[in-house]
Amino acid sequence: MTALTHSQAEYLRVLFDLGEWEEVVRSARDLLRWGEDHHNPQVEATVLLTQAQVLLYRGRTDEAAAIQERLIGLAREIEDLQVLVPALAVTALVERAQGRTSQAVALIDEIDHLTKEHHGWRARSMPTAVRVLISADEVDAAHELLSEMEAGAARDRHSLLTAKAIVTEATGGLEEARGLYSQAAQRWADYGFVLEHGQAFLGVPPVSTVSGSAQPGEGWQMTADGPRPPPVPVARNPRPGPPNPRLGAPRWHDRRREPESSPENGGSLEGVNHHHGRHLQRLLRQVPRQA
Repeated sequence: MTALTHSQAEYLRVLFDLGEWEEVVRSARDLLRWGEDHHNPQVEATVLLTQAQVLLYRGRTDEAAAIQERLIGLAREIEDLQVLVPALAVTALVERAQGRTSQAVALIDEIDHLTKEHHGWRARSMPTAVRVLISADEVDAAHELLSEMEAGAARDRHSLLTAKAIVTEATGGLEEARGLYSQAAQRWADYGFVLEHGQAFLGVPPVSTVSGSAQPGEGWQMTADGPRPPPVPVARNPRPGPPNPRLGAPRWHDRRREPESSPENGGSLEGVNHHHGRHLQRLLRQVPRQA
C-alpha cells in the first residue's frame, strides 16, 4: 500500500496542474490521514503542498498559512528538492499575501541557494521567485536571478519563458512582454497547466500602452465593462465515451505531454500522459477511506 499511496499523493500535483482542484481537496483529506497515521512524511508533505496551493489560489490565505509551518518542517526534514523547493515557493507566496515581504524574499533567497546546482528545480521555481522579488521592488535581483538560465524539460522551458515575461514587464518592455506572455499562455495550454495558462493571460496587456492603441490584445474582446481576456480552452469529451461527470475533459487530457527529460525530476509524475492519467485516477479511488 505504501508505494500505491506515494503514487496517489504525487498524482495530486497532476490534478492541481489540470485544474481538478475539487478532486485534490477530496482525495487530500484521506491521503493526509494515511500519511499521519503511518508516520510517512513524504506523503504528508506532498499532500500538504497541494492543499496549500489550492487554499492560496482560492484566496483562503489564512488557512494556507495555518498549514505552512507543518509543511516547511516536513519538507526540511525530508530534504527532497521535489518537495522542499515547491514548499518554499508556496510559503513565500503565502508570506507575500500576508504582507510579510521580507520573509517572502528570504525564502526565495533560500531557493536560490538550494538550486544553484539543480537547474531543473531552479527553473521551475522562477515564476514564483521573480513575482515575489518584483513585488518587493527587487527588480534587479529578479533580473539577475533569471540571467544565464537554461532548461531542458518542457515544464522548465515554459517556466523560464513565463519568468522572462514577468521581468520584461517589470522593466518597462510592455510590447515585448505582451509577446512573451502570449507565447507562455499557448505553451501552458498545450502542456496542461491551467493556473500558469491563466496567469499568462492575465499578464498580457489588453491594450498596447506603448502605442496608445485602443485595440485589445490577441484573443481579447472589448466589452462594455472593458477588455475581457480569452476563456481558458476546455473541450467537452474530446474522446468518444461518457462525459466527465464534473467538468468535462480539458482538451489537454487528449494530448501527450512532451516527456520530462530533467534528470532532477526525481520520479515525480508531472510528465504524466493521458493513459497514465486515467490509470492513476483509478488508483485514487483506492485511497484508504477513514470511517
